[in-house]
Amino acid sequence: TLTRYWALLQNYHDRDYVAAWETMGEFLQGFLDYPQEAFLQFVTEFIRDDKLRSGKLVMGGKNVDLKRVLASVLLFVGTEDKVASPASVEALASLVGSKDVTVKQVPLGHIGLVEGSRAPKYVWGPMVEWLKVRS
Repeated sequence: TLTRYWALLQNYHDRDYVAAWETMGEFLQGFLDYPQEAFLQFVTEFIRDDKLRSGKLVMGGKNVDLKRVLASVLLFVGTEDKVASPASVEALASLVGSKDVTVKQVPLGHIGLVEGSRAPKYVWGPMVEWLKVRS
């Protein structure tokens, strides 16, 4: 918490930084806590054991096979993402079975892809255009 406020103090003159800082604060204030067991299962299966990529993830009693994803896929890669690394997101393109995969690199972080002040420009607008062609 202290480092967030220190960073804000150092960047108070940058309107974009302050807007992003406020957006992140609002997002975190309204964030619901994960139930402990659900979070533990997520970390174990998706991160430690990498079950989605390896084809060993089971959901609803069925094995999840990304090669069975044949629908068009649009991947946004946040080049500033510290949670889902750009390499891990880009890897999804080769794991799905779709022949129509679009990968867009955008200068955003993990939450910024959805919630940030630049998301409309870099994510939502391009997504609408991508969907128009496929609708």
